Amino acid sequence: YYDEPWLPIARQLPYFQFPHKVITRKAQLDGQRVLRELVTEEETRYDELGNPIWHRNALGAVEESAYYPVTGEAENCPADPLGRITRLKSRTVSPPPGTEGPVKQTQYRYQSLPVRQDAPEFALPTFIQSSEEKLLLVEGEKRTELGRSSQTFIVDPASPHHGRMLSEMQTVQGKSTTRSYSYQLNQARNARS
Repeated sequence: YYDEPWLPIARQLPYFQFPHKVITRKAQLDGQRVLRELVTEEETRYDELGNPIWHRNALGAVEESAYYPVTGEAENCPADPLGRITRLKSRTVSPPPGTEGPVKQTQYRYQSLPVRQDAPEFALPTFIQSSEEKLLLVEGEKRTELGRSSQTFIVDPASPHHGRMLSEMQTVQGKSTTRSYSYQLNQARNARS
């Protein structure tokens, strides 16, 4: 863990309770004798707010994550209404050393939606919704799109369906499939008006 046992909690890193390294040992036993043992190790690093930014799994593959700033980024992510950095901008996965697998990156986009008209007073005026994921093949500086998934949502704050998915489009190798959604409310026969 990232904790410093000699420091009080107020002076610890925000992510002091998160694991830095996880070592897993598995053994096949014959009575008290170990026939086989497998030891794996995973490691994770965090940014100053506790968001995971680097992870090496037990096989050695590395996952690197980047986040949008609090202020957002034009066309890709609105400012966070709570002033926090939590929206994933990209995740890049590199294969384990010594393998020939590709490096892949997923990029994320978000949009802001107003809250419903009947939202409680304490609700923020908007909420942030994921709206697109794009999978890329990374070869040095070159990025080749492998696929994309994008969503649209019902934007009608007076509707009980506000914020629900309206359509989803998935594109793979230049071919797209679109799903459209519709909703209706039915009152149960024994429900009171």
